[in-house]
Amino acid sequence: MKKITLIIATLFIFQGIAQAQVNWLSIDEFEKSVKKNNKDFFIVIDDNRNYSHYPKEKIEKRNNQLFSFLENDDFIEYINDNFICFRFNPLTESFSFNGVEYKRQENKRQNSHEFINFLTSSEKNNLPAVVLRTNDFELFKYSPSIPNTNELTVLLAAEKLKHNYLVDNLEENSPSLQRSARMVDVSMKKLEDSKKVIIKTSVFDLSRFRRDDSFKIVNYFQQRLNETQDLDSFIKK
Repeated sequence: MKKITLIIATLFIFQGIAQAQVNWLSIDEFEKSVKKNNKDFFIVIDDNRNYSHYPKEKIEKRNNQLFSFLENDDFIEYINDNFICFRFNPLTESFSFNGVEYKRQENKRQNSHEFINFLTSSEKNNLPAVVLRTNDFELFKYSPSIPNTNELTVLLAAEKLKHNYLVDNLEENSPSLQRSARMVDVSMKKLEDSKKVIIKTSVFDLSRFRRDDSFKIVNYFQQRLNETQDLDSFIKK
């Protein structure tokens, strides 16, 4: 009897694990939620390319790699608790959303839909993608990283020292001297670029999305840490 009870309990545990899933809203439910401003939004836009000529196994492997983070129970629980979740398929037929008509457009290479531009606030998108929006349905703005300016300053100084030494000891038309001059220019440009503030919006191409860091990424925005810290520094903590 104890063994039977243990087996039944084990089955319930595994059943509970298998049932964990994202609470995706329908388009109608999503439309209503945008008006309420209750929670932030976690949006997935599926791939829009035509894979009819690809082997089925290859497509499944690619999808498993891209969407593996959506099978993590802890991640699913977090986004269900803190976000309104919506998943959009570019094959969706044309429809009206908040009084605006969004049309599906046929294409041999990829499936296009005007609603994708609405979700990303852009006409150029790499799909599939994850889009994070505030409870006011605004894209988050954030700094992806802050370059190590001190290190780049040291590297530039080293390149200048090397170049000056070569100037004193090589012929003016020496290839090595010319390469050194180019390296000084490259180092100067890197240092100048590091001082520019780069701001991006919260639309993530899934082929470049750091799936191992997916929990940290959504937490970073949900906690509004994007207002005070760059994303890379937060992830490396």
